[in-house]
Amino acid sequence: MASAEKRYNQHFYRPEAQSMLRSELRELQNSKLKLLIERVWNEPIPFFKRKMESVGLRPEHIRTVDDLRNIPPTIKDELRVNEEEYPPYGDYRGAPIMNCIRMGRTTGTTGKPSTLLWTRKDYEVDAEISARSMRRCGITPGMKLTHTHPGGLYAGADRLGSVTEAAGVMNVPMGPPLSDDVIKDHLQLWNKIRPESFVLFGPVMLRYHESALKLGYDPHKDFGMKFLQIGEAACQYESTRQKYERFFDCEVHNLNGSLEIGVIMATDCKVHDGMHAPEDYVILEVIDPETNEPTRPGDLGYLTLTTFDRDNIVIRYNLEDLVRVNPDPCPCGETHTRFFWQGRRQEIVNVAGRDILPVDVMVALNELSEFGDRPVEFQMERWGKTQDRLKVNLEYDPSSIGDTASFAEKVKEHFRAKLGISVEPELVDTAVYRSTYKPMRVIDVPKD
Repeated sequence: MASAEKRYNQHFYRPEAQSMLRSELRELQNSKLKLLIERVWNEPIPFFKRKMESVGLRPEHIRTVDDLRNIPPTIKDELRVNEEEYPPYGDYRGAPIMNCIRMGRTTGTTGKPSTLLWTRKDYEVDAEISARSMRRCGITPGMKLTHTHPGGLYAGADRLGSVTEAAGVMNVPMGPPLSDDVIKDHLQLWNKIRPESFVLFGPVMLRYHESALKLGYDPHKDFGMKFLQIGEAACQYESTRQKYERFFDCEVHNLNGSLEIGVIMATDCKVHDGMHAPEDYVILEVIDPETNEPTRPGDLGYLTLTTFDRDNIVIRYNLEDLVRVNPDPCPCGETHTRFFWQGRRQEIVNVAGRDILPVDVMVALNELSEFGDRPVEFQMERWGKTQDRLKVNLEYDPSSIGDTASFAEKVKEHFRAKLGISVEPELVDTAVYRSTYKPMRVIDVPKD
């Protein structure tokens, strides 16, 4: 263990915090939680104070992390409703509007966009958390990081750029790949400056790769990419991550975050066995979707976070992201809890009583040798609350799969064995979907 820690801990941004003993970390969390609850009660922060009052709780009832489970969780829809009831910002904010320096909105991926606000202190906390996440992957000051996040009122490009710059890394914001001409311009710049790190989603990365080949570039040599930070649940599985690394010829790291919490809140380390959460800034819970009770280590549940040290805080904020925790000590020496992101509640397709996520489909497809090293792209059709089979629109390469009927049967049998469901593969030899930002792997297709 000692030799492994020595090898990996060069990637610590804040060694004394990231290697804190678990007992010390829990003591720190308890101390910060007490101060947070007193803030909620005394300033007050009305929304979260009402949450406590609704179940008869006062500050003296919340003294340790274990007591948190008594506070009802909050989901994003509640915050949206709160903004309508207390316009225009709601009363769940932890800072006066006059202290806020940036307004933004979410993308609305999981529903109606919500409004976000940041203070300078929030910026500082986000910068610290994100710097750890970047350094953990091997991204250091003096490097260049490029991304294609949209900007404007959606604050993705601005916030990612801000934390990148604060970490001493050059921010190279490109904007979304909205056309072939835009992609050509992006590729020309990347060929010229060769940024070491790329932050892109899978379909976007594949789109650039395909365009680069058409324009005569060698994607492995002409753009300087050493690290790909990607929000792709399947890349948390060793076989899929290695497939991506072979195809894109770089080191692949998963990331997790949200504009509300840390920007790049978590990444996997060089061990690649779960993403480390910054537990001196958040309390991470995984709660049962039905009971809201904490799950056992390793069980799937909703990622629920309580944040410290920020002005605009959240308490038991249920992101409705499905995760499971890796409770084992990490060989890298970082003591903060690791977790695996599996997808979002809104992406579930119920097939014959089984909840299927895009990660389940991608991992299963990547086990089929006919796809080679090329990342698999697909879309799942959701026909309603439940369905007897899963329709998958699936890209394939006609040069490597000649007998499509036989291959479709192989896919069906593989899914029966792997996931215990019936699948209806629709093989297409053109792009199913090339997003300009986040993947769209579930589409709703109402059935009569």
